[in-house]
Amino acid sequence: MPIPQSKETGIVMLADSCEAALRSLKEATSEEALNMVKKIIRARWKDEQLRDSGLTKPELETIANVFVQIWQQFHHKRIPYPASPSAPTPFLPSQPIGG
Repeated sequence: MPIPQSKETGIVMLADSCEAALRSLKEATSEEALNMVKKIIRARWKDEQLRDSGLTKPELETIANVFVQIWQQFHHKRIPYPASPSAPTPFLPSQPIGG
């Protein structure tokens, strides 16, 4: 994979890696998710994959937090809805209408 040459492509590269990792989490807390994202970002930084992107460490911190916020929005638990009552029986006259 080529090294990103802009902030935007750096963010897309990180988003791709982080999304895949975050989707694998089932019962993770926000803190665990943030730790995972930061670990991925640190690995990309150490491998110098972000060297030409222009992204700064403070920007990477913000990116990590935003990725987790988005993950939380998609990962929230839905409130279970009560079972719907059975459908009412349609009115069927015992005698044909007009008969």
